[in-house]
Amino acid sequence: MKIGMQTWGTEGDIRPFIALGGELRKAGHEVTLEVSYFNRMDFKSFEKSLGFRVVDHAIPVYEPDFMKRLGKALIGKRNVLKQLQMVLSYFLEPVIEDLLVAAKGLCRENEILVRHAMVYPAAIAAEKMNLPCVSVFPTLAPVPSTYLSPLSKNLGGYVNSLMWKLADRFLNRYFRSPIDIMRNREGLLPVKSVLQDSWFSDYLTLITVSPALFPPRPDWKDDFHVCGFCNLPEQNEAVPMPDSLEKFLNSGPRPVFMTFGSVMGVDPYPGDVTRLMVDAAGIAGCRAIIQSRWDLIKDIPEHPNIFRITEVSHQQVFPRCAAVVHAGGAGTTQTVIRAGRPSVIVAHANDQSSWGILLKQLGISPGPLCRRTVTAEKLARSIRSVLDSREMMARVREIGNKMSHENGRKRAVALIEERYKKTSGSCRR
Repeated sequence: MKIGMQTWGTEGDIRPFIALGGELRKAGHEVTLEVSYFNRMDFKSFEKSLGFRVVDHAIPVYEPDFMKRLGKALIGKRNVLKQLQMVLSYFLEPVIEDLLVAAKGLCRENEILVRHAMVYPAAIAAEKMNLPCVSVFPTLAPVPSTYLSPLSKNLGGYVNSLMWKLADRFLNRYFRSPIDIMRNREGLLPVKSVLQDSWFSDYLTLITVSPALFPPRPDWKDDFHVCGFCNLPEQNEAVPMPDSLEKFLNSGPRPVFMTFGSVMGVDPYPGDVTRLMVDAAGIAGCRAIIQSRWDLIKDIPEHPNIFRITEVSHQQVFPRCAAVVHAGGAGTTQTVIRAGRPSVIVAHANDQSSWGILLKQLGISPGPLCRRTVTAEKLARSIRSVLDSREMMARVREIGNKMSHENGRKRAVALIEERYKKTSGSCRR
């Protein structure tokens, strides 16, 4: 098959598509991936190693002062939908027309389109041009079920269903207008539900999360599948382990790895949050590897128990650490668990709190801290609770072992191939 793919967002939104594209190419398909990103990674570097075409489009870069104000506003909002609305307003809407043009190009040149669930221009282009379209959620997907409420708790079938109806109403209120404006311009009918008619696909919807963490519900439709974590093969990681880091790892007890990943790009105070991690390591009495924007930080003195790093392969280093402090992004969270290490999550925005709640329910994390209210003392207490818990370590090793026997990339490819063969390429949204 000739397969077009389109994604947008941070590294956590793009890496699953890179991994899936590589697996599709390995299975013999011709793949083109259109990427719109707002971090500093060069995704073109994967073209040669994975053997498929990558077309990247950088989202317009805002001035540093503006990004600080935006980051402060995002972190300060308690309403998850308002946080997401802000992200879409500042990072998706400015490139929405470019995404539509690119999606139409992919539809003309390919037999099937695979797109990030939030990239609604791709769904519109596929529907208008009569092309099968696969929707991919690279994180926990809000799939309605009588077995689970939108709050990740089972409140009983009736209450769960009622809450999903309310959630659908709120999603329409926040996100329906720009979708319908574009659909109307393209000669398509408005959506009744953003969730059902834009984010999901009744052709095939894939959730790139391990079923060991997020099992499918018995009442889901047949076109919803939890395919597993779509991580890059370790040999395709571009960042080698520095000799100095190897020496640090071998020089004492296992350290705690600390990283807030892509959210550091919008954090208004990268120096403050880095000092938070340094101080928490000191209070907790542990060695630490801290990944941060060290090039922007000049006033934190070096310490022999702290190793500073900007880039490193998480797949290589996490198994050699005692625990990982992170923001709760889907990719980092699953990489930590797959390595058999417990998490301390400091949620900044969007779905990160949901990951923190889920990991607490699974017994592999003490529960999420909040970026707005976290202190070095609170973070240190959570770190110590993880390091001192044999039960938590045993549980995360058990789940990590299950994940190590999964292959989300291969499962996703098999589902796409099976669906295409079954429908003979016929178009469904």
